[in-house]
Amino acid sequence: MRGLAIRKNVTYSARLIVQHRNQSNVATVGYEFPTRTDCVSHEKCLQLGATITQANMHLDTQVPPLFHYMAFQESVPLNKLGQDGHPDHGLGCEWRRMFGGSKITYNAHPQIGEKLRREHKIVDVKEKKGSSGELKLILHEYSYYSEIQPLFTEIQTIIYIRNKKATVKSAKPPSPQPSDEGRGATLLNTLRFDPVSLFRYSALTFNGHRIHYDHPYTTQVEGYPGLVVHGPLLATKLAEAALNVSQLKRNFLAEYTWRAVSPVFLSDSVGIYLKSFCKEHPEHDTLELEIRQDNGAVALAGTFKFIDAHQLS
Repeated sequence: MRGLAIRKNVTYSARLIVQHRNQSNVATVGYEFPTRTDCVSHEKCLQLGATITQANMHLDTQVPPLFHYMAFQESVPLNKLGQDGHPDHGLGCEWRRMFGGSKITYNAHPQIGEKLRREHKIVDVKEKKGSSGELKLILHEYSYYSEIQPLFTEIQTIIYIRNKKATVKSAKPPSPQPSDEGRGATLLNTLRFDPVSLFRYSALTFNGHRIHYDHPYTTQVEGYPGLVVHGPLLATKLAEAALNVSQLKRNFLAEYTWRAVSPVFLSDSVGIYLKSFCKEHPEHDTLELEIRQDNGAVALAGTFKFIDAHQLS
């Protein structure tokens, strides 16, 4: 049985400001949030499935990958939100928040409507300087349990970028990285989003970030050329494509890692590409997919590991 990787001892001494229960708390790495219970409801799964054209949302069937982002949402009052629409993180309005990516390791998949328990803590904080400015990378560990067994662990990377002055970012995607040039890939699907799908996803995940629906704020304050498609929404579509790859013989999704590389805007048409598919490992199949712009630039990358279901017993 694949167990959950939960750190027991964390000695990192950095401090940060985090938001919890409508307060700004100073917490060391290793800070543990109160345990919560919730479920991924059948109604919400039907609504998200209708939004992204994904079917088979029957009660007591498996929750599709990343649909759990609709659960465990904090009911933060409007007067506790920051300028960007997120809960006030206490760092100041010059810090912009981004969902950088995630790694999910499955022991078992939750069922739609199943009661879940979630444990949450901060596992790392990193400070860097990049081309966009000062960065803070905060790693959150979420561990999910059913009433009878551990289900999965997720490590989320939340990025804060210090950007005091809005700069107009070009709508043209960056040029492909040298490592992408000449690299073979198979187009699996094309994606294009509209304002309604962004609005629905924001509502279903209780995500108030204004870059997904407020065009004046997005362009004038954060400096983007248009509304931004949610990273987790793109990652959800990537997971849907991975599950539909017909060559897969090992059909239990054991691990999913995704990383946001560059933003996708409302006007963009992007493609889901099969980058590589390896069946040589004795224990798992590895599938690499990417969402790419028309010029080949990678917007989001995902790696999936599938195993035989009998390996769990």
